[in-house]
Amino acid sequence: MSDIGIINITKDQLDNMKVKKYDDNDNPKIWVSDGILYKKDNHNVIKRYKEDFELFRDYKDLEKCVFPENEFFVDGKYIGYTTPYFEDYKSLCYRMYKNKYSINQKKKIMKKIVKLLIKLNENDIVHADLNTCNIICNGQDIKLIDFDRIKIREYDDEAMYMWRLKEQVNYLNICLLTVLFDTNLINIMDEEYMDFINELTITDEFKRYLLSCLILNEKEISKELLNYIDSIKRRDIVKGKELVKSLQL
Repeated sequence: MSDIGIINITKDQLDNMKVKKYDDNDNPKIWVSDGILYKKDNHNVIKRYKEDFELFRDYKDLEKCVFPENEFFVDGKYIGYTTPYFEDYKSLCYRMYKNKYSINQKKKIMKKIVKLLIKLNENDIVHADLNTCNIICNGQDIKLIDFDRIKIREYDDEAMYMWRLKEQVNYLNICLLTVLFDTNLINIMDEEYMDFINELTITDEFKRYLLSCLILNEKEISKELLNYIDSIKRRDIVKGKELVKSLQL
């Protein structure tokens, strides 16, 4: 088991770090220094799931998940945790805007995301904050970050766990379509998303699955999803990009 370590720093050291993100009150909540990301633990995930993170970090199936590595203290006070900082990786929403990928590259990225989420589900884990900002990519490899809202079946109410699992199955599809159409779809309204799916030129089977996920009828990722991705044609991407232009995003 890979134990979570402890890093002690001073307030001056923290103040000299690069701030990567602020909270809603404009207070720093993520810093970066020397390849390490420091994050405030506003959700007390270390207190609740420290031993679980230590176990998960050794699971080969979850090697693309970025779990906490260390607790960090500032002048003796617990502040949060650290993870490696992957400088060459960008979030899906940023990466798809800034790069032009071939259809085959997109399919490979999409399949890697699907396979990772399947492994999470098989280990009775729900990310519970799956969105295009929390999947990072370097064009070939992907990683899943920010497990602050993690749900583990062993500890959570079963009804709430299943609700979050169904949400994750749906949000996965939105992330995949973001990759496919080079546009961040995470904030799309349900009714507009439904119309969007119906107008796509993908297979009817794929459409039915996407729509079933949207209304939270699916509690697991379809075994056919990888085949659905394989079935996507260049014309489907062209049509989807045309439809995206009319969305209220």
